Amino acid sequence: MTPRIRGETVNLSTSDAIPRPEDASREETPRTVVPSPMVIALSRRFRRHRPPSAPARVGLPVPYSSAGVLTVVPPGGDAFPSILGGLVLLALIVSLAGWLWTRLRRRRPGPSEPRPHDRTLYERLPAPLLLVDAARRIFDANPEAARQFGLTRDALRGRPLDDVLQGIDLASLLSESDPEGAAFEARMQVDPGTPRHVAGRVRRLDPPGEAAWVIVLHDITRHQREKEELVAAREEARRRYRLTSDMLANLSHEVRTPLSGMQGVIGLLETTALTPEQREYVHTLRHSGDALLHVLDSILDYSKLEAGQITLEERPFSVRTCLEETLDLLAARAADKGLRLAYLLPPETPDTVLGDATRLRQILLNLLANAVKFTEAGEVAVYVHVAETRADGWRLRFTVRDTGIGMTPEQLERLFEPFTQASLSTTRKYGGTGLGLAISRRLCGLMDGTMHVESRVGIGTTFTFTVRFGRPPVVPPPPVVPALEGRPVLLVSPSATFRESLTYQLVALGVHVDTVPTPRAPLPGTAYDVVLVDIPSAACLDPLLKPLHAAFPSVPLLPLYPLGPAASPGDGQPFLFKPIKLHRLRDALLSLLHAEGRASHLPALTATPPPSDAPPALRILVAEDNPVNQRIALRMLEKLGYRADLAENGQEALKALERQPYDVVFLDVQMPAMDGLEVARRVRASRGEKAPYLIALTAHALEEQRRECLAAGMHHYLAKPLRMDVLRDLLADRIPRVDP
Repeated sequence: MTPRIRGETVNLSTSDAIPRPEDASREETPRTVVPSPMVIALSRRFRRHRPPSAPARVGLPVPYSSAGVLTVVPPGGDAFPSILGGLVLLALIVSLAGWLWTRLRRRRPGPSEPRPHDRTLYERLPAPLLLVDAARRIFDANPEAARQFGLTRDALRGRPLDDVLQGIDLASLLSESDPEGAAFEARMQVDPGTPRHVAGRVRRLDPPGEAAWVIVLHDITRHQREKEELVAAREEARRRYRLTSDMLANLSHEVRTPLSGMQGVIGLLETTALTPEQREYVHTLRHSGDALLHVLDSILDYSKLEAGQITLEERPFSVRTCLEETLDLLAARAADKGLRLAYLLPPETPDTVLGDATRLRQILLNLLANAVKFTEAGEVAVYVHVAETRADGWRLRFTVRDTGIGMTPEQLERLFEPFTQASLSTTRKYGGTGLGLAISRRLCGLMDGTMHVESRVGIGTTFTFTVRFGRPPVVPPPPVVPALEGRPVLLVSPSATFRESLTYQLVALGVHVDTVPTPRAPLPGTAYDVVLVDIPSAACLDPLLKPLHAAFPSVPLLPLYPLGPAASPGDGQPFLFKPIKLHRLRDALLSLLHAEGRASHLPALTATPPPSDAPPALRILVAEDNPVNQRIALRMLEKLGYRADLAENGQEALKALERQPYDVVFLDVQMPAMDGLEVARRVRASRGEKAPYLIALTAHALEEQRRECLAAGMHHYLAKPLRMDVLRDLLADRIPRVDP
């Protein structure tokens, strides 16, 4: 059955050249104009390429109309995209031309002879038409072809086709048997002038007794020029991005190298005996250096977002670990201001997801750092909930809430603009580049999420963002410890947020927990195994612990302190620093209950770092070429109770590894003779899984650098400047790997 296709608009340069038959119907079959296979092919092509808003029934032009230029218009009235319209136009004209030529060649005298306007239609077609014989010579051309080639029709007749069309394989084109014909692009040689680019379609004719082809052409010189300009512009943009990226990477390295030395010395100075005035100066130096590093990192990230060069990872990671690591970075700053930090991860929220942990951590750090910066009293908390559950993953909703200064509606309007802060007074008082929120919102968009903010002056601010994560192929078992399951624990804290946060963690371990706001509140009549006590400061220790000792004389108490040396007790009593980490909480409970079940890869509960005269538990090698960074790394390790050997370049590091085994190797990425990446590749190639734990040290802060280090075989990545707390936690987690 021939499809019926509605004829909408056609004009082949004059309306009177193609008289419309009086009996022609507005809705008619194109069988008399376009062969049925062609109609079917065009219909299928429309179904593949039509815009989503276009109707399923598509109108094709037929040569009976006087309504303007030749277009392709669906019944709804909206024109199709020009590239699709041009495609159909070429296909239609080549079929129409072939039909006309066949009719003209088959013409016989008599009453059934075709109408005189057949020849007129061929002559008036608005596209260049070439008729080619079996010898690949042009034996006829319409006037439009002669005009565009700049030749007479007689001059075109008899010319080899490859004289006028270049850059195509004529043999394969002319052997095409598809009824729709074959499409091609070529250079059209114009006399006189320069070649023009054309798109064309060739179709075999079937006149009696001979082989012939019809070729219809469409000038795409402008389109080709724009395409070439676009390609050139894209290559130039890539070249400039590479130059900018290299420049920023070098800038980061050159700034971070001396800054790393300065920050490292400050970190060591903080561990010495200082007067209160000296400690205040050191504290100011530390925060000034951190602020400079943050500005540098923000500029690097924003430049990459502007260039569209941010790529996302798809790896399994723990949402809980990401939250805990982010809060760790802000714990000291929050403790200085007397703020509580907490995260709330309900049991129904998935912990292990598939996505980019680094970018999630970056968003959280930007929002939480701002919350701590603009909050003088109270608390900062982050909540995580499931916004949507899908077969392939989840959409998680993160809410960062503070009790800070808040913002006005006018300030909220420009909050996410780059290099913009809420007000000039905010910039003067709190500093910052105004890039963090702009970066965070863009990262949310890249992760198929959104971000919005609500705020009230004097009450606080709440940022909410969503991120889509995939479902990992393997999900670790829940952290429930059999030795803790069902054990009764009492939690005492004046903060409802902190009580809820710690309750979620205890429930995740399988513990039964009751909570009260103060020690003097009515206590549940339960025999508890452990009592957890939230201690705001060392001055509050006795007022909080004495009534609890009286109420539970034989029950161990576990104080929870804000981070800072002034808060910790000096009597050797076990305690935990806030914000609370799940594995530290688990180990503390197991230790107090003398129960078995502590995970082998977690360190035992300790109140303070190992003393400097403790026997070395790890065999450590440091490969670093910068003398200042050498001294800082070795001294930090010594302060933490470890002894380390030194190699000044990659070759020395390989020789040291051949002489004796090491448990941990710090490798500077940029060293003379052989860099750390090459050392990592060789060590992993020769030792595989038996290789020591390789830690990259680099002054680069770019994400690509981290991925390059991991791809080379590094186990971990540290951006300079080094921090003693980060080193302590990292090395403590390696201790159980050492054979006794």
